[in-house]
Amino acid sequence: MDEASRAALLVLVGLFTGVLNVLAGGGSLVTVPLLILLGVPATLANATTRPALIAQNAAALLSYVRAGLFRDALWRGQVLKLGAVALPLAILGAHLAARLHFDPRGDAVFEGLLATALLAVAALTLWRELRGPVAAPRPEVARFGLVLGLFAVVGFYSGFLQAGVGFVVMATLLHGTPWSMARISAAKVAIIGSTNLVATLVFAGELEIAWGPALALVVGQTAGGVLGSRLSLRIDDRVLRRVFLVLLVACALAILFR
Repeated sequence: MDEASRAALLVLVGLFTGVLNVLAGGGSLVTVPLLILLGVPATLANATTRPALIAQNAAALLSYVRAGLFRDALWRGQVLKLGAVALPLAILGAHLAARLHFDPRGDAVFEGLLATALLAVAALTLWRELRGPVAAPRPEVARFGLVLGLFAVVGFYSGFLQAGVGFVVMATLLHGTPWSMARISAAKVAIIGSTNLVATLVFAGELEIAWGPALALVVGQTAGGVLGSRLSLRIDDRVLRRVFLVLLVACALAILFR
């Protein structure tokens, strides 16, 4: 495959994964293996996907800001608190990822654990969907404190490996807050965009980023981020939860049986 064909393929894949990431997550489970198949070493593929994730989340965030989602000062403050918890751990995770070389057996074990976790989240999401709407429990402050603690783990994982972190963020906010799916998506793109920004800075300083493939993904995922954010604002919450569930199970099965 020549360079032009590779670039076109990465733009198209970036468009798809940009929409996927905004609506639910899991786009890196597509882009990282694709980069490896195209000849990018595995240790660099993790770093090479990050600039596109920044662009995608920035484009989606701009759409949410224009739609007025961030006018609510109380909710905006909660999002900022989550980001403040996640960012320092993302820097630590990126430093470790830049210095460690994973052996194939370790990757296989990790992927199995990740797939198991995704299926567990899918089961919890399905249970909530079948249970139907319920009143938000009180006190919400105590509940949000637990969410803050979980976002420390989210930040570390986002900096370290990233793949599948969108599912974890969506599930944590879906089950830990009374927020709508649009607000959950907006919070996710703001926080994950920030953690990928600091991770990219770390990787740029400590690893080589394959900038040719990275820029092709930037083009595709930026467009995908805009499209995904618009879809999330127009589609009913229940439909979005079902899309989230289907994508969650599909990515878990893809990891298990690849």
